[in-house]
Amino acid sequence: MWRYGDYRFSRSVIAEKRIYFRRADKFKDGLEGRFTAGNRERPSAIFAAAAGQLPMDRIRAIQETHRAHVFLNCWHKNPDENPRMWKEYTSGPDSIAIRTDGRALPRLG
Repeated sequence: MWRYGDYRFSRSVIAEKRIYFRRADKFKDGLEGRFTAGNRERPSAIFAAAAGQLPMDRIRAIQETHRAHVFLNCWHKNPDENPRMWKEYTSGPDSIAIRTDGRALPRLG
């Protein structure tokens, strides 16, 4: 897993063992916190059970209202570095990428 970000946000993971969460509606990437095409076409069994028989357009409308109340910390699952992620999630030369398998991340709770 990879976490791309500016040093000031990434430092909390490394030095302070804390993870920074951002509101879903505040990401530069407008797709963060939204359903992927695959999720819209084939919802998971867990999601389908929770959503009941609501039509997808109603579910998307509900999702949009929740984006201001949901906080995310985005990681990219890929075996190799992805140049696009530098552009999407960093803003300058003081940016870093953290690579982990997840075991070294702080435990929440």
